[in-house]
Amino acid sequence: MGKYDGKCGSCSYSEYYKSYGRDEKIYCTYYGTYYWASDSCYHYRGSFIATAICEILGEKEHKEVLQKIREIRREVLEKDKDYNIVLERYDQVAPQIAAFIEEDYEKTNNNSLAVNIFNKYIKPTVELYNNGQIFQSIEKYSEMTDLLEKEYGFNNDDYSNIQVVTNIKNKKLNK
Repeated sequence: MGKYDGKCGSCSYSEYYKSYGRDEKIYCTYYGTYYWASDSCYHYRGSFIATAICEILGEKEHKEVLQKIREIRREVLEKDKDYNIVLERYDQVAPQIAAFIEEDYEKTNNNSLAVNIFNKYIKPTVELYNNGQIFQSIEKYSEMTDLLEKEYGFNNDDYSNIQVVTNIKNKKLNK
């Protein structure tokens, strides 16, 4: 897993502040104060897959993208109870998927999977979000999650992230 998994530095409420040698200072939007990124987090909810991908590619170079992914989770998904099932599923399988991605990278030292996921799913998710296309951004990230669930052997036949998100979108658009 990533350097700060389960710590303040990987929490969806953290915003990068400043590096201090081996650790980083983050601002916690939940508590409204500063913490070390390596501090234990009591309400940790992460963007596990995006964190793993950005760490493989160089977290500092992709910090803004990772912050936007966390913003989508914090400002859209966590504030709408309709997305609870999506978040629960993600929090259940994504840490394992992130670990598999990192293990694959460590075995091969080949970052092509990370580059592909970043360019095909993570970056477009942020671009869609920045353009105000909220549903489309969530659908893009869900598409990635479905693909990775299948790739890493999670039973995805009974559950589809993209289908659940599309149903939520249709429900909201028909109100």
